[in-house]
Amino acid sequence: VEMGPFATPSPPQPAPAVLSGPGAVALEPGRNSDITFSLNLPRRPTPLDTYFLLDTSNSFEPDLQQLADGLADVVRGLSADGIDAWFGVGELGTRDARRYRRFADLAPPGIELQRGFERLRTGGSVESHLIALHQTATGSGVVGLSGPAVAPGQAPTWREHSLRTVLVVTDVEYGDESDPEAPGRGAVYDALLAQGIQVIALEVVREGGDDGVPGGYAAVEAADAASTTAPTPARRDLEELAAATGSFAPAGGVDCRGNGTVEIAEGDPMVCTTTELHLADTSTLVGVLGRVLSAQVDRQPVRLRLRGDVAVSAAAPARWTHPAVDVKRGDQALDFTGSLRCAEDQSGELLPLRVDALVGARTVASTTVQVSCGSIAPEDLSGSRPPTEPGITGQPAVPVPATGPAPQAAGLIPVPPPPGLAPIGGTAPAVGSAPAPAPGTAPAPGAATSPAGLAATAAERAQDGEPALAHAALQMTAVRRPSTTDPSWTLWGAAILTGAAAGARLHRHRQPKTRTMRNPPR
Repeated sequence: VEMGPFATPSPPQPAPAVLSGPGAVALEPGRNSDITFSLNLPRRPTPLDTYFLLDTSNSFEPDLQQLADGLADVVRGLSADGIDAWFGVGELGTRDARRYRRFADLAPPGIELQRGFERLRTGGSVESHLIALHQTATGSGVVGLSGPAVAPGQAPTWREHSLRTVLVVTDVEYGDESDPEAPGRGAVYDALLAQGIQVIALEVVREGGDDGVPGGYAAVEAADAASTTAPTPARRDLEELAAATGSFAPAGGVDCRGNGTVEIAEGDPMVCTTTELHLADTSTLVGVLGRVLSAQVDRQPVRLRLRGDVAVSAAAPARWTHPAVDVKRGDQALDFTGSLRCAEDQSGELLPLRVDALVGARTVASTTVQVSCGSIAPEDLSGSRPPTEPGITGQPAVPVPATGPAPQAAGLIPVPPPPGLAPIGGTAPAVGSAPAPAPGTAPAPGAATSPAGLAATAAERAQDGEPALAHAALQMTAVRRPSTTDPSWTLWGAAILTGAAAGARLHRHRQPKTRTMRNPPR
């Protein structure tokens, strides 16, 4: 097979979910308060994983290239439609040559898929349908007592939460039911179901007799004109396979050949029929796979996870969970109601509550609610702001509007660096070391110029909430370099300690209390 390169597409990213709720809640200790959150959940298209399992018996030698070209058109068509689709290629081989082999694992279309098609080789005449299907599901390997061995570990690597489809292309019924190393039909179907794999089949009908004989071109054309299918032996096996894996035609049925007639009625097994004369029309499967994909229902639990130091209880839905939401539908607004409660010993505290919205196991949106328990001073609330969380990749967190600047960490009030010393012999403080007195006021004689008076002024200003003025007043005592035995040095040092201690007490008094989460977010 010769195959042109594939351009790796970039499927569009789904719109982010948005979680909204109150940014702040005030609780009365010991009493419940109702709360409501709303999650706007955009449509989340299901990724499509398609593994081509192709019959490589000798009967496909004349048209293997044509089949590969048609499937390449399927790949390019689905990618062009913006579907997040990965593809892989494996062979449904024969007992005479190779029973099964994976040529390209599931991945976005690119060089590996191209090389996978180019590795296809025909050989042998007795197909190993059951072995190839079982290895696709399990990758268990085959020892090789009755035919060629199959190396283990060749199952496709499916993505989580994808629609897993295997497109089987063959022209005959099961060929290895008499093979002692082949599993039974039931074991094959169970293995496919265990992996959540749905099988869509494409039966290739070859000319086998006079017109009207099942399996001939005329029989296929006559059935197609009557909006039905010819009852060939291969179709009977393939319909059983499709039905066993839950693969059925969506509403409106399916026109496999794109000629305006619906051959597969709604609810019938997904088995399309073509002839070797029409293998070039395999690209019509783009529409088939697209419709099968859009018809899938993807029901997942959608829930809220609340973490913080307040008691929470769900009202509707129970356990904050909508158990089965079809995430492939259009925009949905999901409401969650419940109540919050803080304890008596939490009165006067700010208690941040982290809220995450999850679809299955994935966090799709987050927000934070700032909960205040009991009476809190207005200046504490105005300086509080709930902690923000980084957004989930592709799903940004919902920001909570801030009500004021973020609080500073507790600690001593920062003191600016001291100004330079006054010139030797001078008595005036350095420029800018103290504010000018208010117009029309004057310090008491000797009160604000002596070291003792300045220290007292500093302590008073610190207690009045003016640490910057206190610091400036203290600096005015440094007009000369005192000795360690000078009483003024002792007074100056005492004033500094007094002012700093007073400032620290003031800062602690004004700092809002925030309780550390007992169960912090992970």
